[in-house]
Amino acid sequence: MRQLRSLIVPDLRSLLMRTSALFALLMTGMLACAAAGGEPVPVPPWEPSPPPYFLAQPIHRIDRYAVWQDYAVDRQGYFRTRVIDTPYGAYYHFNGKPYPFLYLHPLDYMPYASE
Repeated sequence: MRQLRSLIVPDLRSLLMRTSALFALLMTGMLACAAAGGEPVPVPPWEPSPPPYFLAQPIHRIDRYAVWQDYAVDRQGYFRTRVIDTPYGAYYHFNGKPYPFLYLHPLDYMPYASE
């Protein structure tokens, strides 16, 4: 009979454990609802990510005829290295070194010819 009575009417300790567990669960749920009870946080609109920036380097094409800028035609029709004449002295066009033969070879020099 005692076993039957323990099945029907639980003792005080188990009753307290059950009610305290139910109370803790109920309080946790109420606190969670109270914390989330404010205004809902709006979801930001979806924006596609910008494409990555790609700066293309310009293609530097070498002129195949650029080497001829350093040459000029002499009085006999041959190509010679170009000499630039300035009031401060003559110099080679391709490297900037002084031209030492300006007064030694006056026939190679044409001051009246300009391009």
